[in-house]
Amino acid sequence: MAVPLRLLIIEDLDNDAQLIVQEIKRGGFEVEFERVDTASGMQAALDRQTWDLILCDYKLPAFEAPRALELLKARGIDLPFITLSGSFDEKTAVAALKAGAHDFMIKNDLTRLVPAIQRELQDAGMRRERKQVMDALRESEERFRLIVEGVQNAIVVVDASGKITLVNPQTVEIFGYSKEELLGQPVEMLVPNQFQIQHVNDRKNYMADPTNRLMHSRGALFGLHKDGHEIPVEIGLSPFQTSKGLFILALILDITDRKKAEEALRESEQRYRSLFEDSPISIWEEDFSLVKQRIDDLRRQGITDLRGYFESHPDVVRECASLINVVNVNSVSLNLFGAESRDDLLSSLGKTLTFEGYGSFQNELVNIAEGKTDFQWEGVNRTLAGDYIYISLHWSVIPGYKDTLSRVMVSIVDITERKQRERELEAIAKISAALRETQTVKEILPRLLDEALSLLGTDSGSIWLYDPGSAELSMTIHRGWEDEPLSRYPRGQNIPDLVVARREAIIAREFRNDPRVPEDHRKRIPEGVGGACVPLLASNTTIGALFVNVQLPREITPGELRVLNALAEIGGNAIHRANLLDQTVKQLDRMAALRSIDIAISSSFDLKMTLNVVLEKVTRELNVDAADILLLKPESTILEYAAGLGFWSRTIEATTISVGEGLAGKAALERKIIYYGDLSVNTRLVKRGQLVTEEKFISYYGVPLVSKGKVKGVLEIFSRAAITRDEEWQQFLDAVAGQTAIAIDSSSLFQDLQRTNLELALAYDATIEGWSRALDLRDKETEGHTLRVTETTLKLAQVMGINDEELIHIRRGSLLHDIGKMGVPDRILLKPDKLTKDEWANMHKHPEFAYKMLMPISYLRPALDIPYCHHEKWDGTGYPRGLKGDQIPLAARIFSVVDVWDALRSDRPYRAGWKMEDILKYIKDQSGKHFDPRVVDVFLNQIVNT
Repeated sequence: MAVPLRLLIIEDLDNDAQLIVQEIKRGGFEVEFERVDTASGMQAALDRQTWDLILCDYKLPAFEAPRALELLKARGIDLPFITLSGSFDEKTAVAALKAGAHDFMIKNDLTRLVPAIQRELQDAGMRRERKQVMDALRESEERFRLIVEGVQNAIVVVDASGKITLVNPQTVEIFGYSKEELLGQPVEMLVPNQFQIQHVNDRKNYMADPTNRLMHSRGALFGLHKDGHEIPVEIGLSPFQTSKGLFILALILDITDRKKAEEALRESEQRYRSLFEDSPISIWEEDFSLVKQRIDDLRRQGITDLRGYFESHPDVVRECASLINVVNVNSVSLNLFGAESRDDLLSSLGKTLTFEGYGSFQNELVNIAEGKTDFQWEGVNRTLAGDYIYISLHWSVIPGYKDTLSRVMVSIVDITERKQRERELEAIAKISAALRETQTVKEILPRLLDEALSLLGTDSGSIWLYDPGSAELSMTIHRGWEDEPLSRYPRGQNIPDLVVARREAIIAREFRNDPRVPEDHRKRIPEGVGGACVPLLASNTTIGALFVNVQLPREITPGELRVLNALAEIGGNAIHRANLLDQTVKQLDRMAALRSIDIAISSSFDLKMTLNVVLEKVTRELNVDAADILLLKPESTILEYAAGLGFWSRTIEATTISVGEGLAGKAALERKIIYYGDLSVNTRLVKRGQLVTEEKFISYYGVPLVSKGKVKGVLEIFSRAAITRDEEWQQFLDAVAGQTAIAIDSSSLFQDLQRTNLELALAYDATIEGWSRALDLRDKETEGHTLRVTETTLKLAQVMGINDEELIHIRRGSLLHDIGKMGVPDRILLKPDKLTKDEWANMHKHPEFAYKMLMPISYLRPALDIPYCHHEKWDGTGYPRGLKGDQIPLAARIFSVVDVWDALRSDRPYRAGWKMEDILKYIKDQSGKHFDPRVVDVFLNQIVNT
């Protein structure tokens, strides 16, 4: 199927533009294009249309590529941009890339154009994906910032050294400092000498234990305003850890108004009494007179360190707690603690609430002993019904009694909801930090689910993720009762699918009786299991659902649903981010794989090696078990095995299939991809039933390899499980198929070229031998001389270490050594008498005639050394140029020795051939004069004497 491509071509020649579009269409694109050749034309085209890619001639009469790139940059448009030119030198290419072009190529060679377009379109897609990831991260961080800034309490984050690293606007409003004045300063400038933590000796020990829950300072605390006045505060502390280390999150509440109210109570007992019953908070009176007497007894016994004494004598602390007499309670206290009457509450407060609820009661005993009239505690307490609630207790001395410490008014504020909000913020901050440290969906899912279940105090739940490719919603992780979970639900028949479709949470009191749950699944759900299902949101997209189950009579509260929605949004963005990262890594790997295939194609004409590279990348990047390539034999309809990878046996290597037979033959005939998801149903479909059975293959892909409109073969992919594929998977397969077809076509062309060159070389050599025989026939005195000296010259050259390539040129030069004599008239060449001086001068020109005849023939140019220089002499007295020593080419120096040796031993009309001893003596005498001494030495010792 053709890939649509919106193409803007910046080109002044319409013919060039049409040729470019034609080449792109052959590459499998459906092209919609527009041609412009000016800056104004380009701007108008950008206004009219959204383009996928720009092809631009580097230099036009009225426009050029660097200017076009500037226009794109000014508009903030990121488009793949490829420059074209009739010719590219290195300087122009570098200038184009520096200006911002993504690639460049020559118009006369567009073989790289389609692969370059495919690569740049994929790169552009990756850049868009990365931008979406960054936008999602910024949105997530902005939401977290809004949460922090929206909290009414002051929020201060402190690092391990006690320095302030973050404050919210409420901190600035309460303490009067600007944000810049606080960051990097010690926290003591806000709460001097008050940053203490219950049950922990110091900040360092507290931060070293990140498992601590939210802790609170106790007693009368104060903060310090910028202008110097004190601010009464409550401080809640929570440790958390990020990749940058351990930190403490401090929630600071300005309780100035509450302190003022308590002071007013102390100033007017009567007014306080009149409001006792009408107070909206829980109030009661405690009589500490017996406790004070017990403390006085201890002092009379000489005990001065009461704090240490109480810490080491818990039995005395329990005794003192039992001496407290609660003398009055208001009606609000009855409701708060679930008491049926005042007597029930009075009798229980002194026995359970006072000691159990006050946690470390010995601190309050010390306060009493030291005469303090106001102190406070906050924490978890138990009601008469056995439930636990967060309460804030405040003791104030009741004025008007003779012994001011004998009567204390205790006020209790139920801060369960506030504590729940603090726990929610803590959980959100904790999971946000945890998810930022994870990189994969596999790491994120258990962290998200376990944190959600922990926050709600339950142990049953699951996470469902939506797969756009298969349009299915599947359970990916679960905890709790469902030991054999359903992996998938049909569309529109389950609660997670409804949540994904509606983008809103669904709460059920009991799933077993909920009509939205499929009937066959309802039977598997235990009785009393209810809960909530909330959507996992990311960048305006629902990617799945978070399920949390609770057991009746418990039901999900609005506050718990609020937290679940917050966690689901954070988790959804984290999952989306991880998916994008995984997709980016896969895309990079697949681009690297395509690049590796490109390199294999361009760096070698070894088709076998290239096909092995293709198969290795296909099996790895597409996550399949085996693959092979069948090539179509030229001028036939037979597909034959060429290469394979991942097979258990060698059965595949015997594959021979006719076009139209089996799945592979069908792919070649119809020129389309053939997919079969279950080969076990009919193993004969691939015409290789034994192969499917032996290899246990389940899934099959047959991809036709088409280049320049011709089928070159078929790429087959086998898997022993169902193939999981998406659009990017298919795009990679299409790209690999295109590259493989090009590689096969290029290899075929190279083989044809090699065969043609070999045939041409054989024809040339046959022609040369014909020329040499013609010369011998013309000069009957030298008949047979050419072939003899050629054979001997080659032997001598081999002994002297000349390589095979040079031997070819030496052979041709030897055969043509006297080709120049074709320019010498017959009256001179065939004259039976001695030649005159002028005739010799003409004869001596035959090396120059050879040069002029052979130099224009590039094929014979490397063989010129012998025809042109074989009459040069070592001492410089030769002709035609008078070369001396090593100035004479080695091939000519070798040939001259053999030429003279053969001439002297041959009979001529004007003389008989010389005796061998005379020839050898002459050659020895001419060593260093006519001949190269080194050549003479090798010739006499290893050629003549062997």
